[in-house]
Amino acid sequence: RLDDLFFHFIQTAKLLQPKIVVAENVKGLIAGNARGYVKEIFNDFKKAGYETQLFLFNSAKMGVPQARERTFFIARRKDLNFKPFKPIFNEKIIPCALAIEDVINHGKTNLLSPKVKELWFKTKPGNSLSKAHKKGHYFNFSVANPNNPTATLTASQPGIPIRWDIPRHFSAGEIKRIQTFPEDFNFLNTDPCYVMGMSVPPFMTQRVALEIYNHWF
Repeated sequence: RLDDLFFHFIQTAKLLQPKIVVAENVKGLIAGNARGYVKEIFNDFKKAGYETQLFLFNSAKMGVPQARERTFFIARRKDLNFKPFKPIFNEKIIPCALAIEDVINHGKTNLLSPKVKELWFKTKPGNSLSKAHKKGHYFNFSVANPNNPTATLTASQPGIPIRWDIPRHFSAGEIKRIQTFPEDFNFLNTDPCYVMGMSVPPFMTQRVALEIYNHWF
């Protein structure tokens, strides 16, 4: 079950006792009633022998052309007396147009329905299609701004932004680039857009790992 998966993860860390443990989750974990869940996570890490810090990182500041915010738990083993982690991520922002300009292998590409296409023509880049709908519908559909990183890519089609210059969603090849997946990544028989929408951008994870290495090792 997903609701207790995190605690199984901590129990695994308790058994293996690595020097550092990294765990990530959605931004919503630090909002509202979810804070009680965070407190439980901190308590379980403490019982497992770890001091824990919680961070909210934005992938747009970590070499990713996408503004994806994720919470990261960074836990250090108590007996090692490591100093607290103080990461700084402030890389140059990458516009999505620049990121995808030379994509050749597009793969799966979802076209727009007639109604969505009609709204697309009336929507400015960076806005939701709801701005053009008289009742505010289609708020999950948005047109990307070529000069900015994209919004968070999700696993379902409405959460995949629509291009600003062509009436279609980003292709699987373009999402690979925006999500910083390797060009030759093999998704086997799984929908690549779904897998990437459920994933942390590899560059984001790599930046965290490099900061940990530079800070403690």
